[in-house]
Amino acid sequence: MRRSLPSAFVTSLILLALVLAATSATAAPVVTAPAAGATTTVRPTFSWTFEPLTTARALEVAATTTLDTAGDLTAPIIDVPLAPTARSLRPTLAQQLYAGRWYWHVTGTLGAGTAPAANSDSALRAFTVRKSIAAPYISINSTRRGTAGIVRVKVNVPAYTMRVRIVHGRTVCLSRVVRGTRPRTRLHRADSFKIFCYPVSPLATGTRATTTVTIIAGGVKRTTVHRDTVAEPRG
Repeated sequence: MRRSLPSAFVTSLILLALVLAATSATAAPVVTAPAAGATTTVRPTFSWTFEPLTTARALEVAATTTLDTAGDLTAPIIDVPLAPTARSLRPTLAQQLYAGRWYWHVTGTLGAGTAPAANSDSALRAFTVRKSIAAPYISINSTRRGTAGIVRVKVNVPAYTMRVRIVHGRTVCLSRVVRGTRPRTRLHRADSFKIFCYPVSPLATGTRATTTVTIIAGGVKRTTVHRDTVAEPRG
């Protein structure tokens, strides 16, 4: 004769199964910041939460949503291993992000060190790094010898075009186009250029000098104009 299991024991098994099923259904990491569709700086702080029995593995950021068979982003621009209990991460200066739309998620492991363990990844979330194209900074001075100084450029896109024009009175002394690139590691710093134009003949005192610098980057144009006058020589 088959013996039936005690009803209390059967009830306990059912409750345990329900708990395990609920844990498995909610054990994936839940990304919390940046919020879906948020606009951020080049170094946003990422944060997430985990349900019990789950540990962190890696944070991935990419420009596309394509995943491989393991559920990882196929072309991550950031792919950082995480400590099992990590709950946030801010990219390093080397990991800064260009302006544009990005997708990120956190990969995790369900099992907390017990066998069998299984991957448990968060859903992908999109955010946008705001475009920042600063007007060029000009520090320049004109003497009878000519005009010389520096220009600083700061943009958070991969490439830009800089147009420099120096005019003495009505005479164009310099007209040049420079194309620059911006490595992600330098997005927090400005590119500096020395610009100068020394005409063959000394400039007359009182000559008006106009320096115009235009930056074109990411579909945005910014122009700075600096005007000064050749002063009387000292002493």
